[in-house]
Amino acid sequence: MVGQREKLAPWHARYLCRRWALEHAGEPPREVLLENLRAPLPPPGSDPREHFAARQQVRVLAQVSCAEEPFAQLDPEVRARHGLAPAPAETRRFAWERPATWAERQARRDPLAPLWPLAALGLLGALARWSGEDRRARVAARVAEARAEEQG
Repeated sequence: MVGQREKLAPWHARYLCRRWALEHAGEPPREVLLENLRAPLPPPGSDPREHFAARQQVRVLAQVSCAEEPFAQLDPEVRARHGLAPAPAETRRFAWERPATWAERQARRDPLAPLWPLAALGLLGALARWSGEDRRARVAARVAEARAEEQG
C-alpha cells in the first residue's frame, strides 16, 4: 500500500468492510481507517518498542465510511451463499451503473461530444498559424536590424 500502491488503499479498505460484514453476521462496520505508522530506526542498545512508541509518525492512507462508499457492501449472492439475510436494496452503493439499454445510454450521451476533437484541432491550427506569423515577424525584425547595422 505504501509508496507506489497508495491508490489501492481505498479498495483495500472497501474489502475490509466486506470482510468484516462476512465475519459479523452481515453487519457492516461504521468505517475503516488505514494508517501508516513510521519511526526512525532505534539506536543500538535501546528498546525498539519504546523507541517506536515514542517517535512514531502517523499518516492516514484511507478513511472509508462503509455505508456510503461504493463497493463496500456485500453482494446479495455472497450474502445468500453464507446464509445471511438479504440487505435492503437502498443500502447498496455502486460507483457506476450502466443504463440497461442502448437508447438510455444514447440519451445520457453529450450531444456535443463528437465536436470536442474538432475544436481541439481548430485550436491547434490557430496556435500553429499564430506561432508561424510570430516567428516570421521576429525573423523580419532581425533581418531589418542586420541591414541597419550593415548600412550604419
